[in-house]
Amino acid sequence: ACSITFSNLPPLDGGSYLVTANYQGYIPNLMGKSSGSNTFTINAATPVITLSEPSGITPNATNGVYYLLTGSDSTVTVNVSSTVGGAPTGTVTFMNGSQPLMCPAASGPAVPCTATYTSNQNWTFSLSVLTAGAYNLTAIYNGDQNFAAGPSTTATAFQDIAQSVLITANPASVTTTAGTPVSTTLTIQSLVGFAAPSGANVTCLVNPPNFPYDSECTFSNPQPAICAPSPGVTCTPAQTVLTLSTNIPVNLASSKSGARRAQPPTPPLALAGLFGLGLLGLALRRRAIFNRYLLNLVCLVLFFAGTMMGITSCTNSSYTKTPPIPHYTTAAGPYSITIQVSDTSTGVVESLPFTLPVTINAAQ
Repeated sequence: ACSITFSNLPPLDGGSYLVTANYQGYIPNLMGKSSGSNTFTINAATPVITLSEPSGITPNATNGVYYLLTGSDSTVTVNVSSTVGGAPTGTVTFMNGSQPLMCPAASGPAVPCTATYTSNQNWTFSLSVLTAGAYNLTAIYNGDQNFAAGPSTTATAFQDIAQSVLITANPASVTTTAGTPVSTTLTIQSLVGFAAPSGANVTCLVNPPNFPYDSECTFSNPQPAICAPSPGVTCTPAQTVLTLSTNIPVNLASSKSGARRAQPPTPPLALAGLFGLGLLGLALRRRAIFNRYLLNLVCLVLFFAGTMMGITSCTNSSYTKTPPIPHYTTAAGPYSITIQVSDTSTGVVESLPFTLPVTINAAQ
C-alpha cells in the first residue's frame, strides 16, 4: 500500500468534485491495473461584510442620530473581504429592519435596492433614492461560487428628513401637584439646514386626554429665532421656558366643569318704564285730550320704577343665597404633552415629533 500526493493541482473553486485515481499496474510484481474514486467538497469561504455610516454626515451631538436631508447625495459603502484571499463577486442588497429595502423602478413596481460594485471588494449605494423616514439598514451579500452569502456584521441607522428642528427638554419630564405651576427648558436645534431668522411658533397641542383639562402651557419666548449652522458658522440652539399651569378655567370639558353662570332675571318693570316713557311722549303731544299733569306724573313714576328695577336686576338680590364661586381642579394622573414648532404664516409643523411626560398629583 502506498499513497501519492499531487502538488500540482490547479486552484479549485468551491463546490463538489469526483476524483478518480487510475493505477496502470506493474508487471514484475504482478500487480494489475486498478482504479478508485472519491468525492470531496470545497466549501465557500465565509466573508466579512461591513456597512459604513452615511458619507459626509456626522451624528447629532445631542442624541447621536444621523440625520440626512431627503434627496441628498450621501452614500453608504459595503465591503466584502475574506481571510482566505480571493476577490468576492456577486450582488449586494439591503434589509430595512426585517423588510427588504425597496427602490423605485424606471417603470412598474418597486424593486429591491442593490449596491453598485466599485473596486477592492467595495459596493456603494446612493441614499438619494430614499423617501423620508427612519431607516435601520443591513447589507446582504448574496454570495458567489467561492464566498458564502451573509449579512453585514453591523447595521446602520439614520433618519431621512426634510429641513426641520429637534426639540429636547431639561428636565426631560416634570411632576407637579394640581394647582402648582411647573416649568422645563426647551432647546430647539436646527436640523439639515433649517432656519427661521424671524422666529417660529412654539405651541402645545391641546388634545385631551393626553393634555390635562383645566390647564394651559405658556412659553417665555413663544417665537424664538432659529439659525442654521453652515461651514464656518456656528449657531447656538434657541431656548424657551415652558410653564404648565393647572386648576384654571381653560380647556374645559363640559362633563367635568363645575362652572355655572347665573342668568339675570328678566326685569318686567323695565318694560313698564319704557311704556311709561311712551305715554309721556303721547301725553305731551295730546295735551288737549288727557290731563297733562296727571299723565306726566304717572308716566314719570313708571319710568323711574322701570329704570331702577332694570339696574338692580343685575345684582344677586333675587337669589336666596349667594351662588358658590366656580372651582376648577385638574385631574391627577400621567399625561403626555405634544410640543411642536410651526411656521408663523402657514402653520406647517417644522419639528420632529416630541412629547413631554407630565405627572400631576392630587392636591392634599
